[in-house]
Amino acid sequence: MENLENDNMLSDLDGTQDITKIGGKIIILPEKVSQLIAAGEVIERPASCVKELIENSLDSGANSIEVFFNGKYDVSVFDDGDGMTEKDILLCFKRHATSKIRNEKDLEAIKTFGFRGEALHAISLVSKTKIRSKHISEDIGTEIYIEGGKFKGVKKVYLDTGTQVIVNDLFFNTPARRKFLSNERVEFSYVLDVFSRFALAFPNVSFKLMKNDQVYLNLKSGRTLKDTISSIFGDDKIRKDSFELFLSVGDIDLEGIVWREKVGVGRWTFINKRYVKDKTVFSAFSKFPFLRNSDFILFINCPPEFYDVNVNPTKTEIRWKAPLKVREIIITAIEEAIRHKVKAFYQTNQEQVNQVGSSNVQKDFKAELQQIKSADKSEIDRSYENKGIHADVKQEKIIRTSPKILSLIGGIFAVIEWEGEIYIVDIHAYHEGKLYAEMREKLSAEKFEKLRFAIPFEVNLSKSICEKLLAHRSEFEKIGIEFEVFQDENKVLVWSIPTFLSGVDLSDFFVEFQDGVGEQAKDQFLASYSCRNSIRKGDSLNIWDIAFILQDFDVNQRCPHGRPAVIKLTVEELEKKFGRC
Repeated sequence: MENLENDNMLSDLDGTQDITKIGGKIIILPEKVSQLIAAGEVIERPASCVKELIENSLDSGANSIEVFFNGKYDVSVFDDGDGMTEKDILLCFKRHATSKIRNEKDLEAIKTFGFRGEALHAISLVSKTKIRSKHISEDIGTEIYIEGGKFKGVKKVYLDTGTQVIVNDLFFNTPARRKFLSNERVEFSYVLDVFSRFALAFPNVSFKLMKNDQVYLNLKSGRTLKDTISSIFGDDKIRKDSFELFLSVGDIDLEGIVWREKVGVGRWTFINKRYVKDKTVFSAFSKFPFLRNSDFILFINCPPEFYDVNVNPTKTEIRWKAPLKVREIIITAIEEAIRHKVKAFYQTNQEQVNQVGSSNVQKDFKAELQQIKSADKSEIDRSYENKGIHADVKQEKIIRTSPKILSLIGGIFAVIEWEGEIYIVDIHAYHEGKLYAEMREKLSAEKFEKLRFAIPFEVNLSKSICEKLLAHRSEFEKIGIEFEVFQDENKVLVWSIPTFLSGVDLSDFFVEFQDGVGEQAKDQFLASYSCRNSIRKGDSLNIWDIAFILQDFDVNQRCPHGRPAVIKLTVEELEKKFGRC
């Protein structure tokens, strides 16, 4: 009897029975709620709409794509692709309606950007959307209007072959999601990032970005990668120290450009022109210490069956079937590029030697060597000032507040005596932690002494970062930074900075703090700053330099990453080592 009742209950789950009365705590969500949840996974902000719509445009074979940003609730994408027939346009906004795949086997080798059939459906659920399209086979186009997922009407329109999707009043029916959008400048910067991805990956497609009816970027088709980089990030990025990658192994082709340091471009990885955030790529770059913080743009082309893109709704993550093989290919490409660059460098210098004459070169070299040997002491002192070491501090004060230095091991470890105890100090880690603490105290102060420039300091940054800086201008002013932005020229003019930022690379500073002067951004910047400016193994050190660093000695000092900088060597430990106990 009980089984019969359960069977009847299950048979009623087709929607004819009030589902809230079936169980106790567990119910089946109404379809509208479940659809809004699914839409939220795909459409997070205006940039999500732009991403999905550009992908549809590219899948339709578009040669020209225009993106319109008219405030954070209104975006549009127009293309000249194949367009849709009237039958197709009436189906396109339905959930799981797609022209990209037909069966489960197609999921094993996805060759298009879209395939889930969720993008237009998700957009139409949370906005007031018009979709206009004309197929190449038709003389007149069709326009449909959907509001909150509900079909409101259809009519015939005249337009060229292609598709136009106009999204208005985004998140009008989901106020919780709407409330968490950032201000207009920040939301536009996200749209600009998405636009930049596709512009980098598709040089043979023309892209135009309009902001409030003004042309913001206009990239013609047939451009080179360097042309695109110059337009989006600024001409100066091309002149920064970099090297190009080219490697082909079996069915995998790899190419790209790598900068030796962070220059404000970012880290862009494209798999078959799809932008992804891939741990395998980051792992390969991390093998080279000098590239761990570098910027790069990397393109990998391979058969689609080599990876699975059906990992999450945003399609920005993939799962490699052979990640170790891919990692080794990337490492090999980087090694070959470095080897080629070094070889070219030596060849260029050898040609100069041949032109000038070896005797002159040797003469110049000897003169330069003699100049270094006879360098004034003040010049050496100034080199240490750049590391935060001031040679003009009185030796008596240093001796009074510093521990007794017994020996230096390996050029970086100091053996010291302090208050009757023996310690081993990692000079780099100690100095790094000390700089970090000093800079954090200054950055957290309420009042700042300003350094004002008679002639403003010029910093070149990408358009996206310029937008974000404008959005967070008040936060920078609170710490004493005054600037103005020239977006058309990818340029920031800095009129004042706090004195403690004197000597800091402002380009790096603005890149680190592009999303505002928050605590996480502070930690990242200070950790990077203190690491770059602290004493390193191989630097020329004397007893006074070490004494200055160890001034006001703290036995609990750590580096910003949490590693201990000081280890105490107790008598008990020594006795154990010598077998005395």
